[in-house]
Parts: sequence; C-alpha cells; structure tokens
Amino acid sequence: MVDSIQLYKSVVLHPLLKNVPVVLFLNKMDLFEEKIKRIKLRIYFPDFNGPEHDLKKAKHFFKEKFEVATEKLINNVFYTTNTDIS
Repeated sequence: MVDSIQLYKSVVLHPLLKNVPVVLFLNKMDLFEEKIKRIKLRIYFPDFNGPEHDLKKAKHFFKEKFEVATEKLINNVFYTTNTDIS
C-alpha cells in the first residue's frame, strides 16, 4: 500500500494534472476484506486508530492516506473487486 500511495502521489502531483479532479479506485476489496479480518492493521500502519478488523474504518483510513499524500481531497472513491480466481 505504501508503494501505491507513492505512485499515486507522483501521478496526481504531476504539473500537467494540477487542476484535474481526482478519482481513486481501490481494487481487490474482496481480498482486503478477508485480510482485515485476520491481521492487525496497526502493525503495518501504527497511525491507524480505528478498531482492529473494522473494514469501514480501514477503508476510510486509506482514503485519508491518499488525500494526505497529495494534499487533495478525493471526491470519488470506488472500492472495486476484480480478482480472477479461475
């Protein structure tokens, strides 16, 4: 996730995209939902202050991480599932 935030930041803060609205797609939410049940997010992100295993709080936490990285509010966040399990 740290790498994703850095990549997102480098794209969003590019001078050509300065005044472009931001849309964030967070994919593989099915996998994230399963992981959040088993792991303690605080181990990897000590600044997470929500209850452990709370999917809603974790999703909000990461939305804010992307916003803080770019200093831009994200009006549209799409939590998607596109995992090929075949």
